[in-house]
Amino acid sequence: MTSPQERHAQIAADLREQLSAGTIAVGDPVSITALAQRWGVARRTVANALRTLEADGLLRRYPGLGYYALAAGHPSPPRTRQSEAAATVLERPAPTRHQQVVAQAVTEILEPLLKDMSRRLDEMSGKTDNLLAGLAATVARVEHVIRQSETGVRN
Repeated sequence: MTSPQERHAQIAADLREQLSAGTIAVGDPVSITALAQRWGVARRTVANALRTLEADGLLRRYPGLGYYALAAGHPSPPRTRQSEAAATVLERPAPTRHQQVVAQAVTEILEPLLKDMSRRLDEMSGKTDNLLAGLAATVARVEHVIRQSETGVRN
């Protein structure tokens, strides 16, 4: 029987081989539960193996999302300009290809809407300025009429 340390080293070696062979692609999730079931070991043993690969720069752990495969030496999975913008908005990187596609679609949908809203706000701002100027002119005319009427009443 092998120790948990030996098992985690075996799992890490197997995953390292799969990553270098491309069996696990950049951006793919690496499931602790699935690996624990496949290898017949505790989740902690798999987690230790994944931490080893993370330290080697082959995986990255995203809190709340799990581990994802990286290209060797890259800090995060490759992203498009659109998914970068969406990731900034979400304050979370888009680690999977599916999330990248979703982020790009969301960006493509929201970008024209935001531009239209910005344009409408600019138009409203211009209208508001015109309304305020018109209101100020009206107030000035009313004040002028009041002054004239007061002057006419006194005379």
